[in-house]
Amino acid sequence: MSPTHPPEKEELEYWRKRIFFAIFFSVIVLGHFAYIPSLIMAINKGLWVVVAIATLVYLWAIGTLVLHQIPFRIRATSGMVIFYALGLWLLIFLGPFSGGPVWLFAFPIITGILLGLRPALFALFVNTVTVIIIGCLMSADQFAWVSSMPDYVDKWVVISANFLFLNAAATISLVVLVRGLEASLKKQKLVSDTLEREQAQLLSIFDSIDEIVYVTDPNTYEILYINKYFRKLLGNDCIGGVCYREFQGFDNPCEFCTNDIILKEIGKPYQWEYYNPIFDRDYMLVDRIIKWPDDRDVRLEFAIDITDRKQMEEQRRKLQERLEKAEKMESLGVLAGGVAHDLNNMLGPLVGYPELMLMTLPEDSPLRKQVQLMGEAANNAVDVIQDLLTLARRGRIEMVPTNLNQVLETYLDSLSFEERAKARPDIIVKLKLDKTIANINGSFYHLSKAIMNLIVNAYDAMLEGGELTIETSQQYIDMLLGGHDKIEQGDYVLLRIRDTGMGIESKELDRIFEPYYSKKKMGASGSGLGLSVVYGVVKDHKGYYDVFSTIGEGTEFILYFPVTERTVKEELCFEANIEGNESVLIIDDVAEQRELASELLESLGYKAITACNGGEAIQYLKDNNVDIVMLDMIVEDNLDGLDIYREIIKLHPGQKAVIVSGFSSTDRVEKAQELGAGQYVKKPYTRDTLAKAIRKELDKKPTPATS
Repeated sequence: MSPTHPPEKEELEYWRKRIFFAIFFSVIVLGHFAYIPSLIMAINKGLWVVVAIATLVYLWAIGTLVLHQIPFRIRATSGMVIFYALGLWLLIFLGPFSGGPVWLFAFPIITGILLGLRPALFALFVNTVTVIIIGCLMSADQFAWVSSMPDYVDKWVVISANFLFLNAAATISLVVLVRGLEASLKKQKLVSDTLEREQAQLLSIFDSIDEIVYVTDPNTYEILYINKYFRKLLGNDCIGGVCYREFQGFDNPCEFCTNDIILKEIGKPYQWEYYNPIFDRDYMLVDRIIKWPDDRDVRLEFAIDITDRKQMEEQRRKLQERLEKAEKMESLGVLAGGVAHDLNNMLGPLVGYPELMLMTLPEDSPLRKQVQLMGEAANNAVDVIQDLLTLARRGRIEMVPTNLNQVLETYLDSLSFEERAKARPDIIVKLKLDKTIANINGSFYHLSKAIMNLIVNAYDAMLEGGELTIETSQQYIDMLLGGHDKIEQGDYVLLRIRDTGMGIESKELDRIFEPYYSKKKMGASGSGLGLSVVYGVVKDHKGYYDVFSTIGEGTEFILYFPVTERTVKEELCFEANIEGNESVLIIDDVAEQRELASELLESLGYKAITACNGGEAIQYLKDNNVDIVMLDMIVEDNLDGLDIYREIIKLHPGQKAVIVSGFSSTDRVEKAQELGAGQYVKKPYTRDTLAKAIRKELDKKPTPATS
């Protein structure tokens, strides 16, 4: 039987076996055409030795072919012995004109092909010895056929010389050719083994990479190789499949396939990015054409997972946007704070003088209504300025334990909300208040202001009616529900205000807290500071916010306020006499403010003394005593209220004082109060507000001053 194993890198041994099989298969198949007639003839003549030898040789040839368990070189040597024996037998019995010389001629040639150079040279030697011996036997008339050959010795010498020369030339030439082929095959195998080893090393390196690496045929899309990491990711070894089906789940080649690009510039890498929906990951891909061991051009792709990097870049972008937004809001706050301070000083007389005028006007005076309207307008302007201060986060906020439900219920019971609800009966209000929520550290006034602005905003968004849901709850929060910002872990009280209005476009969400940024019709509603006030209040309360909105479905604001362990302190309220006859030193750099304060205090019976700056006040106090000092926090560029008060208590330890200002940095006010200063009065103030603060401070028992 023919060798069934495939050639291993075109090894010469394989082809020798094939040649051996072809020769002896032909000998066995075709030999019976000669064997059978010869056998019949020998039997008829009684040549039983010939019969025995022919049969033995034939069986020997069959055994040599089929007994594969016998080593090849032994079988090949045995086969060559058959060649030699058959040729010798034919020559001895039939003479030189039989097939004997042909078999002897083939004997060293085939030996060289099957067994190599040395066995071939030995076969040539055997042929030479055989020819000489035959010649000697011929000269002794040992062969019957000799008598039919005149001059047989001379002829045999000539025939033998030519036979041996041609036999040696043919054998050596063929053996040299075979050795050359053998060397070439060894070299080819060495190159092939080297390539295999290098490929194995390369693929081993690819298998050690924890990223996707694969090789495909760019023409057929057949998968030729995938590394260990990719096999694990896919869950199967899909070599032999097509890439677009195995990697993407498509029935046809991918529209974004880069094969055409990399085939145009073979050897050059092509880099691109792609989101794979199957793995839900972002990848940076590097493709290029390389040579495969079978010498075809194939596509090599590295796919590096950049999902985490993309997420970090997105987080960095959002952080940058928040930083820019915070800086913008801070800049606007500084501007708003400066404007508010100046306006407070300007509005002081407009708020204070109407009170004094109403005190002097008769009840039936036609001027009373105009004065009242002027006072109301001034107070409305004060509310707008307070919004500016909230935005600037430079107003004085007294933080106390506050229940958010109470703030909500108070606003919903207010006349302002009742009027709004009556005007819009097409809006249904749903309350879902958690009665078990804890207190937060906050300002009742400012929280109420933020709630009012959010509710007003919700009403304005529902032009054709709808549903307003107001909900409170308490949760442990370690991440904002929107996931857009970091939050300090802990317990928070959540306020949700959700409407079913028109919604806000996503591109507008980042700007809704900017002052006067609105899509509402100009002048249709509010001052334009509503959501800016909400932003300022949330930040002042160390809180956080989320906004969710869908066009046509509505908007939800979620405010997060940290829970406080502090409890509400009950304070006794009583009506006190706000008049007095004590002396008050008014320190203010604005003449109109000094004059207004003097008139308000003098109308209450107090003795008012004024000073336009800290130096003048200190100079006065060196020689005089006063019962209380009314101190503006912002007086001079290089000397504020805290600095002035420090100088005053050096002269008069324990000096009573109240602080007034349009705005003030909280830490400067608190330091002044730590030194002994009393209440803080916000400009512009009313007669009643100022009088209560002065009286309350004067009625306090003296306490030792802190240096």
